[in-house]
Amino acid sequence: MAKEQRYFLCVDVGGSKTAASIADLSGSIVGRGYAGSANLAEVRCWHSQSVGGERCFARIQQAVNQAAAAVTGKSSSVDVAVETKQDVSSLKFEDIWVGIAGCDTTYDQRKIEPLLTKFFQRPITPMNDALLLSSHALLTGSTHSVALVVGTGSVIIGLELQKTTKPVQLCRKGGNGHLLGDHGSAARMAADDFNMGLSTTSDPTYASLCEHYGVSDPGHLPAKIHELDLSLDAITASNKRKLLISDSAPIILCAVAPQSNGSTFPTSSSDDKTLAWRVITCCVDTIATDIHDVFERMQSLVGSELKADQMALGMTGGIIARPAFRKMLMMALEQRSIRFNDSTFIENAADHGAASLSRAFGRRTP
Repeated sequence: MAKEQRYFLCVDVGGSKTAASIADLSGSIVGRGYAGSANLAEVRCWHSQSVGGERCFARIQQAVNQAAAAVTGKSSSVDVAVETKQDVSSLKFEDIWVGIAGCDTTYDQRKIEPLLTKFFQRPITPMNDALLLSSHALLTGSTHSVALVVGTGSVIIGLELQKTTKPVQLCRKGGNGHLLGDHGSAARMAADDFNMGLSTTSDPTYASLCEHYGVSDPGHLPAKIHELDLSLDAITASNKRKLLISDSAPIILCAVAPQSNGSTFPTSSSDDKTLAWRVITCCVDTIATDIHDVFERMQSLVGSELKADQMALGMTGGIIARPAFRKMLMMALEQRSIRFNDSTFIENAADHGAASLSRAFGRRTP
């Protein structure tokens, strides 16, 4: 295969969309494709495992075919949004990552692996989409990394990269789903305050949350969050509920970061009693503690010679996207003597993953 014809693929299958990115040997993104959401945990809830796997694969196939169309000249755009049908990938890839939300067990993998292997004409084992964040370790040359997702859901994963660029999960905290309670749940804390008689009209955040969820007082928030719209199909109803929760985040973030650029949070003592400030600090402190726990567990598995300043931290999610939140988290980690060699916010996991695979290949090849 000629140098200029080597391609690297990363597919990010999430709860909102499926994205496929193709990089060339220089690390440039030369093709992108998109399809609908295909969170394996959600489709598994409402379909049989085999049907869920087939539905998930169909979204992957669509996104990859669209991205490949940009590379092969069937589309004039790097970002492709046309329907393409191809039973076998039209491109051969030097390396491939497929990350799927809700793909947490070998049982999950076995239902999709044969479909991917047939499509790509080579063995492909999918992984959880959070493991795609190990792409930052590929860029920095680190052998170990921590993946952090803070959005509608939150999870911290300790990862080891093998020579084949395959990320291996060493340990994990979180990722249990929004209904089991994410870090710093504003609705849960507001309901607790109400039931303890601590909510006040002087703090407008309580009223803002009630207006957002359409309830009369914070005590009704738990019931509202668990409610499903029975007029919709099960997956749509579940996604609608998830979006309702995720869309409440700006209420908290805006309450503690009124500046237009959202770059800093107020730090005066008058703020630390408000609901929004308590939610943010609870979230930051809990995540920092969990990262510390994950790092210590990695040390126990790998050896005490593993140091945080040798590791990369890859982050993604709507909450961690806020620079002020990341700054607070880095300060909280410093207090726990955790200083990573490199940390970055990854906005597009598919792009970042494909480019990282290409650059890792370049380092291995004279």
